[in-house]
Amino acid sequence: MTGATESPARSLGRAHDVLWRRTAGSVVIRHLDGRGVVLTGTGPMVWDALDQPRTILEVAATLAAAFDRPANEIAADLVETIAALRSSGMVIEVEA
Repeated sequence: MTGATESPARSLGRAHDVLWRRTAGSVVIRHLDGRGVVLTGTGPMVWDALDQPRTILEVAATLAAAFDRPANEIAADLVETIAALRSSGMVIEVEA
């Protein structure tokens, strides 16, 4: 599994070389090298949470409060999403 290497203790943030725009129900992210990603569903909330350095556990806590679900369940679901955003260059590991 791709996300298996994601550490919940790493601080993550938005890459500096991306442009993004919110549309109706989604966030469109374009890397300066031309790659792009469209986030839908809870993806825009994940993107919003990464406006400053946060760990997967911190992002999960934000979503858990919004959806009234246990943060540990949400963190498990986030690992794959965060891994995909990292592999596409949209999210990077940052110093907290």
